[in-house]
Amino acid sequence: MVLSKRQAHLCKVWFKKGCVSPKKGKTVDFPTVDDKKYVRLEKKAFESRVHITNNVLTFKDTDGTDATVSALRPRPNASNVVDEYSGCGDESLHAYLYTNKLMVQAKVQALFNSSFKKHRHDKPNCEGDLNFDAANSVRWGMGWRERLKCTKCSYMSDYHNLYEEVENKKGPGRRAAKVNIGLQLGLCTTPISNTGVRRIFNNANIIAPNQAAMQRLSNKVNEKIQSVNIRDMHEQRVTIVKENAIIGKKNAKTVNVEGDSCYNNPMFNSDSTPFQAGSIATTTFCENNTKTKKIIGVHIANRLCTIGARLQNKGNNVVCPNHKGHCSANMSESDPIGDEGRWSEIVARNISNEVQVTGYTGDGDSRSHAGVSKASEHPILHFKDIRHLGNSLKRVVYAASFSSNMFKGSSNANLKNRFAL
Repeated sequence: MVLSKRQAHLCKVWFKKGCVSPKKGKTVDFPTVDDKKYVRLEKKAFESRVHITNNVLTFKDTDGTDATVSALRPRPNASNVVDEYSGCGDESLHAYLYTNKLMVQAKVQALFNSSFKKHRHDKPNCEGDLNFDAANSVRWGMGWRERLKCTKCSYMSDYHNLYEEVENKKGPGRRAAKVNIGLQLGLCTTPISNTGVRRIFNNANIIAPNQAAMQRLSNKVNEKIQSVNIRDMHEQRVTIVKENAIIGKKNAKTVNVEGDSCYNNPMFNSDSTPFQAGSIATTTFCENNTKTKKIIGVHIANRLCTIGARLQNKGNNVVCPNHKGHCSANMSESDPIGDEGRWSEIVARNISNEVQVTGYTGDGDSRSHAGVSKASEHPILHFKDIRHLGNSLKRVVYAASFSSNMFKGSSNANLKNRFAL
């Protein structure tokens, strides 16, 4: 006997007699007491409310005692709004045919034109249509590899890549798709993560790529971006030296820079941790010789390491950044992340081979000036950033003690703040 679609669905979702509970892994029975009331909930509500007491499925009251109502085998889950909208269309067609896919139009044209000609040549009397063989589609991140099949004869076209591939390929395996690399490049310039973009794709009815594959490609793209930025900053320093020599400077290597450090989280006034909340510090040096203010040096201090945290949770005694394997941290967790003097010294030493810092502009409330001086073999002129200097003076003036007749009125604090500003 052939079961209907509903009967086959009920055979899958209904509980069988003596079934094994997926949560406890024990065989349970349903109560057979006649003086109790029986209810049959939907499967989702049943799994969230049912309890096992003496191998019997029961419901619990708020005080922890068994309720007077006995549980029956659950019904299938009722259809919701998502099920109503997702069930539209011809059920004979594959579900992939009702999703949005990214395809290069020129590649799609080539697939259909070549398939039509070959089908007409091989099967001249066939009147079938050529449709996507969605059941055998091959996904490659955001790209797709498709073929066509005839609805009446056995014709199958060759597979076509409906995405552009990267030309230079190193090592075995399939070539990378440009759309996948472009996606990771775009994510590097936005605060959206791989998880966030997958949610956007799913809400737009676009089949999202595998998250693990996206993360692997993201690591490769980030390494390339880092190497390109390092090479670009080296070229900027070399260009500055050449231009200094052309315009007639006494020492072509001398350059004035300005620098500061920024953090991924506010350093203080955080309720999440009693320590410094920042875990990543980015120190940037910009040249002051030109109006373009090109970045010539960068250092990123990072104390985050997912592998080290995972090993520590398993009870292993590991210390970042010296544990075996890949470690993304380059500083210890106990080191202060706000040591701007240390980060400025590292940047100054990295750029000392091409340029010679003669003047440094930084904020007056950190030790970045001392770090630059420590990395240099000659005296350096120190300049104070106007914005930081003004804020420091404002705080000092506001904290000063004035006579009682200095500020008169109901809002003394407001007048004092204006005076300090």
